[in-house]
Amino acid sequence: MTAPDPLLRRSVVGPPEHPPLDAVSFLTVFLVLLFAVPAGQSVTALGSVGSPALLWATAGGLWWCWHQLQRGSERNPGNPVRIAAFVYLAAVTVSYAGAMFRGLPSSEASPADTGLVKVFAWIGLVLLVSDGIPNYERLLTLVRRACLAAGLLGLLGLLQFATGLSLIDWLQIPGLSTNADSALQVRSGFARSSGTASHPLEYGFVLSTMMPVALTLALWDTGRPALRRWLPVLFIVLAAALAVSRSTLLGLAMGMLVLIPTWSGRMRLIALGAAGVLVAGVYLLVPGMVGTIRGLFGGEDSSTSSRIGSYDLVGQFVARSPVIGRGPGTFLPEYRILDNQLLQSAIEIGVLGIVALLALSGAAVVSGLVWRGEHRPELPRRIGHGLGAASAVGAVLLATFDVFAFPMATGIFFLVIGMAGANYRLRGTAADQTGASTPTARARPIHQRDIGSA
Repeated sequence: MTAPDPLLRRSVVGPPEHPPLDAVSFLTVFLVLLFAVPAGQSVTALGSVGSPALLWATAGGLWWCWHQLQRGSERNPGNPVRIAAFVYLAAVTVSYAGAMFRGLPSSEASPADTGLVKVFAWIGLVLLVSDGIPNYERLLTLVRRACLAAGLLGLLGLLQFATGLSLIDWLQIPGLSTNADSALQVRSGFARSSGTASHPLEYGFVLSTMMPVALTLALWDTGRPALRRWLPVLFIVLAAALAVSRSTLLGLAMGMLVLIPTWSGRMRLIALGAAGVLVAGVYLLVPGMVGTIRGLFGGEDSSTSSRIGSYDLVGQFVARSPVIGRGPGTFLPEYRILDNQLLQSAIEIGVLGIVALLALSGAAVVSGLVWRGEHRPELPRRIGHGLGAASAVGAVLLATFDVFAFPMATGIFFLVIGMAGANYRLRGTAADQTGASTPTARARPIHQRDIGSA
């Protein structure tokens, strides 16, 4: 496509300098826990907050808090993602406080505590990612690793689809217990892959959300070999196309809808041709799949009927406390499974919380797609486009199933938002020919030494 971006060149002869342990190192462990540990395995004694990735995100949030105490009076510049994260956290906290003042039945009190803890953990992750990455080179490293993890998840899903086996039955992490059935679901005679996710919907959410970012790297991260850039895209797109899921296909379409306007006319034609080749390949290599996908959108099935039938019930619950809701985590599965995170959030955290949640997603989209200045390097600008598109996908798919009930989907949703915030914060850094970034008048990033100073 284009020559390697000057941001990634090095003018010094010799081996590359190893970066210090920083937020990206911490977040790499988070990616391993999120993708490599089956989502159905957790620390039993901790219940629904026992996911290793969630616990690691909690530690990251505590690290961010410690860093804020250490930096004294140094001010953070305005960052729409950071501001929106605090607004969402405040809205959920107000909803929780209202629920405690009203009083909750014993069956809802503990889930309310758990719901608040989860929100604190995931917002802590957003703040760590948004504020802790020191420069664009390290942000690019994190983006590459996230896309690689999503590509490997797609590859595992393809193998599951081909064999009809989960292939992870043997994977039991010491100290964790399994609380989900690893057997694959079947729809219209096709195995519904889930990778290491706990459900095909969660698996499809992760693939479709990460697709715009992986595609952006494949097109513009030209400092790396083509095979390393395009294989994750191939695995993600093929696995998503074979996921037998409406929401996954909707997510893919949404990602392309946001990305395509940022491309040239020639690239749009190439993308259209590639989509045609993909459809033809699926039609020829997987007989019946195209018809099955067409049937998913051709009428009303039990899943659609259940979602539509929930609207009256949701209206009744929302009417009881429309502004702040009944409290986070208090609409229990035994009441009804809504398969719609926006409707469930409307019940639990009210209109105030829904507006704050959508504002958080919107801030990430705008932070990625809208930029100031005309002399920004090509690759960082394109990464912003990819992260903005991924944030838009996550926001749309909130309406297709209960996203926050699944740790892998929730982790990717907030990780992408945090990366969009980091991309915005680093927009004014000066990239030189050595690949270093020099933050000017910006908050000091978080490094491992901040822990040691304790």
